[in-house]
Amino acid sequence: MGRRYDWLLFDADETLFDFRAAGSLAIVEVLERFGIDTLPVTVHLYEAVNAMMWHRRDLGTLDAAEIGEGRFRHFLACMGREDVDFCAMNSAYKTALATKSILFPGALELVQRLHNKGYRMAVVTNGMAQVQHGRLDKSPIVPYMEQVFISEEIGAHKPDPAMFDIVCQSLGIDDRRRAVMIGDNLQSDILGGNLANMDTIWYNFNLAMRNDEIVPTYEVSDYEQLVAVIEGES
Repeated sequence: MGRRYDWLLFDADETLFDFRAAGSLAIVEVLERFGIDTLPVTVHLYEAVNAMMWHRRDLGTLDAAEIGEGRFRHFLACMGREDVDFCAMNSAYKTALATKSILFPGALELVQRLHNKGYRMAVVTNGMAQVQHGRLDKSPIVPYMEQVFISEEIGAHKPDPAMFDIVCQSLGIDDRRRAVMIGDNLQSDILGGNLANMDTIWYNFNLAMRNDEIVPTYEVSDYEQLVAVIEGES
C-alpha cells in the first residue's frame, strides 16, 4: 500500500512540544518573582485555570484577548492575592514561556525521518504569537516545516475551518484528501480537521478517554504508530 498523504499538518503543543513541562518551568519562575509560593498545589491550580480558559476558547465562548490576563485574574482570586498585578504577571509569564522550547523525546527524529521520506510539513497551532514564536523559532524542527501558522497571527483559531482554509490556500493544498491534521486535542485539532474535510490523526499519547462526538480518522499513542499510519501500513 502506498503512502496516504503528501502534506502533514502538525499541532505543536503536546504533539511535538512538551508544553506542560515548559509551562511548569515558566509559572514557577513567575510565582517566585511575584512572591507567591511554588508548591505543587499552587502550580496545579494555575494549570487548571489556564486549561479551562483555553478550553473555553476552543469552544468559541471566550475571546483570545481575554485568556492572558483573565487566567491570572482568576488564579489570583482563587489564591486570595488580588493585591498582585495580574497584567504584570501575565506579561512576565509570556516572556518566561517564550524561552522554553522543549521537544518530546523522539520528536526531532520523527520530523527528520518524515522529511527524508519526502513529506511536506507545516505547524498549525493555536496560541499567542509572542509565546509561540519565542518557542518555535529557535527549535530544530522548524527548518523541516514549510510554514508555521499561529492562530493569533492569522485571525482564526482551531477548530474554526477558516484556519484550515488559510493554511490550505497558503500551502497550495488543492486536494485535502492528500493532507492530514495531526494533534493531541480532540476539540481543536481533530474537530478542526474534521470540519475542514481532511483526515485526522489523534496523537493520544496519554491514553485519554475517547469522545463519541469527535471521531478521528486514526488514533495512535506513539510516534512509531504515527509513522505507520502516515505510510499506509496500518
